[in-house]
Amino acid sequence: MARFYHYLHKLARNCFISGFLLRYYRMKRFSHRTIHPRFVAVFDLLFGLVFLVLLSRVNSLIIFAVWALLHTVLTAALVMVTYYPDSWKRYRHLLSLLLFNVGMTLFLLFTEWPVAWEALGAVYIFVPAISFWLIPSRGNSLSFEVKPYRRWRLMMSWLGLAGLWTGIFASITLNIFQFNFWLWLLVGAVVSSLLAWWWWTEYEVGEASGRTGLWVLGFFLMTLELSWVFYLLPFGYFVSGLILAWIWYWLWMLIRFYLSSAGIDWKKQGWLLVINTTLILLFLGLLVRWR
Repeated sequence: MARFYHYLHKLARNCFISGFLLRYYRMKRFSHRTIHPRFVAVFDLLFGLVFLVLLSRVNSLIIFAVWALLHTVLTAALVMVTYYPDSWKRYRHLLSLLLFNVGMTLFLLFTEWPVAWEALGAVYIFVPAISFWLIPSRGNSLSFEVKPYRRWRLMMSWLGLAGLWTGIFASITLNIFQFNFWLWLLVGAVVSSLLAWWWWTEYEVGEASGRTGLWVLGFFLMTLELSWVFYLLPFGYFVSGLILAWIWYWLWMLIRFYLSSAGIDWKKQGWLLVINTTLILLFLGLLVRWR
């Protein structure tokens, strides 16, 4: 235990010193320069491994709070020193990273099967690093370079939302906090609707019509009702969070196409909707252990 505290203190000191030196170096001598995204991706990969190992050894709420704070500060520092094309917004990447970190941390905290924990740990390490790797290293980035980066951030946000709902259902099922379950469902619905609005704006749909606010409200009500249904169903918290996030994505995508100028291509999207509905039913029928 004493060794763990020593490592945690050493990591906190090194993170603070490294962040201060990077900030000073950037401001004083190379204020117009940043670090190559792929170089940052390697750093993020190494730091992700360190934080995953530390998370597996956390045994108190205070240590977990320190771990979460250090992780957040380091993530923000990496985004700050990374090179981005001029038209790109750093805060968008940071928000995707923070939501992903919250969701994956909840996944890891409530996963008991060692094989699943290791698989989630690999996702926790590699996915953020790839998001840095996908950032173009030159200013005149082309559209085929922007799309993979944006889609990767969307996937990160979706994984974060799935982990968030898993943590909410786990908190309700295990009665970790003495709160009414409606409070948890309201928090999840608010985050889900705001996330849907954010990604509609990322794809630049709905702004011209002025109807985005109504769709956000409708999305909030739909998500709240769906979460209440999953609360009543005899599923485990992992399955409930995963399927609710799955349904969230398809609702978000259909509304996105509806709000776009092209509209919904039912010949194309209809088949995808049928296939995903079939996959969900097979998942529920063959793989899910009902409680």
